[in-house]
Amino acid sequence: MRQWFRRVLARPAADAGKQALALEAGGRGRRWQSAAEVTNLQADIRTSGALITRRAQFYVQNNCHAAAAVRGLVANIVGPGIKPLSRHPQKSLRERLHQRWAVWIDECDVTGNCDVYGLQALVARMMVVDGEAFVRFATGADGFPRLQVLHADQVTRDLAPVGAPDGIEHNEWGAPVAYHVLPRRTSDWQQFPAPQQTPIRLLARDVAHIFDPMEAGQRRGLSWLSPALTKISETDQMDDAALASAKIRNLISAAVTAPEGSEAMRSAAVDWVPGAMLPLDPGADVEFFEPKESGAYGEFLQTHLRAIAVGIGVPYELLTGDLSQVNYSSIRAGIVEFRKRLQHWQYNTIGRRLLRPVWQRFVTASMAAGIVAPAKWQDAIRLVEWQPPKQEWVDPLKDVQAGALAVASGFTSRSAIISEMGYDPEIVDAEIAADNERAAALGILQAPAAPAVDEGDDGEEEKGDDRAA
Repeated sequence: MRQWFRRVLARPAADAGKQALALEAGGRGRRWQSAAEVTNLQADIRTSGALITRRAQFYVQNNCHAAAAVRGLVANIVGPGIKPLSRHPQKSLRERLHQRWAVWIDECDVTGNCDVYGLQALVARMMVVDGEAFVRFATGADGFPRLQVLHADQVTRDLAPVGAPDGIEHNEWGAPVAYHVLPRRTSDWQQFPAPQQTPIRLLARDVAHIFDPMEAGQRRGLSWLSPALTKISETDQMDDAALASAKIRNLISAAVTAPEGSEAMRSAAVDWVPGAMLPLDPGADVEFFEPKESGAYGEFLQTHLRAIAVGIGVPYELLTGDLSQVNYSSIRAGIVEFRKRLQHWQYNTIGRRLLRPVWQRFVTASMAAGIVAPAKWQDAIRLVEWQPPKQEWVDPLKDVQAGALAVASGFTSRSAIISEMGYDPEIVDAEIAADNERAAALGILQAPAAPAVDEGDDGEEEKGDDRAA
């Protein structure tokens, strides 16, 4: 027994080595020789962020799946627009703010090309593709704010002065103090080399920087396509190669074998066009390469498209439009998870970084114009809700019934349900009152309530759909 203890105690180094390998992700053996590491994300973005953006822009313009992902994200994050709903307790003040907002939205763009909701869509698209967007605030002749969307290339990384890396000055806490902005992008100039431009120093209070940070202290954004960009490129090339291979196979309609030295027959062959005849020497044959993945090309491509969808953060069905393998339960579960991400982008990114400063300037201008009393200025800024676009469900009937049951049970209010549907509760109530008043004046009987749906039948139908899938 003593000898056994001596042997065990004589092996501390081996035991320590085994303990050190308990965290495999921290190993440095053969399996990790080719692994890359991120030591400073901000430094990596400074080094290659602009290159990643240019590549993302290329594939969004040339790859159908990348374009679909970006369009889907913009449509779901912003859609027809994220609208403000004042929750100030004074009804007349709420109405005046909403009326002035309805006029201002068409005046907000310094270029006159978009209204405020079109600018939201542009900002969302730039945030997805470029990783970030910049909006400059100005003041119009009427005292109300004007918005100018800046390209990320205008916030210069190269010409910024010392103390402003990445074109942004920060204080000791890491908060932005000023942005150094070029009047135009260098690539906008037709002449080469482009004229030297002097960056304009804009205070941080006059610029909104919209991006989704991934770590503390991050100063510039990174394209959302970055995790999937390599796979998009490789899949795009593979798809082109498979298409070209199939096209060439189907172009050839016949192979002509001519006697030796028969140049007349050989010159009759045409180029690679549909119905082409391929000239061959006597005894020659045509042999095509058979790529290993060609036998299951559809499944192979689908696997990579699923990975691309996960990398960008969109459902596979949104990326491809393929609904052949979904049922009610699976598509609804996927939509619920996707909408959690949408809420984060709507409220924590677009809402926090763009909509809040826009509303603050709008209310301040409304106070100067006499629409809001100075004593109620702070409440008018603070008491506001941002209404994102209505999100359609797979089965709207069940959602309406669930909302009605929640209101009847006292778990929520009609106003909350109406807001979730994308409408202003006050406008809806006013329209209902006007309809009822007009119907009573005309002697029109109200339509009976819709009959309840048998939940048991729906449940059986849903199970049947699941089994079929």
